[in-house]
Amino acid sequence: MFAVDEGKWECVLAAEISKEGVEVGDFGCSDCKCSSHLFYFDELEESTAVCISSFKKILLEPNKLDDLKEIQSLENN
Repeated sequence: MFAVDEGKWECVLAAEISKEGVEVGDFGCSDCKCSSHLFYFDELEESTAVCISSFKKILLEPNKLDDLKEIQSLENN
C-alpha cells in the first residue's frame, strides 16, 4: 500500500496500523519516536483491510502496487 501525498504521514499511519497489528520492534523508526513501522498480521486479507482503513482514517487515498503499474503504463503511452 502507498499514498501519493506531499505530507509526512508515516508515523501517523504507523500509529493507526499498530492498533490492529503486532509490532515488529524497532523496525523502520530509527529517525522517530515510534516503536515500529512494521506490523505482523496472521492473514493477508486482514492486513490489507487494516491498511486501507488506516489510510482512509487519516484522509489518504490508499493505492496498491497494481495501481502504480497502471499509472506508469498510462504515463508511458
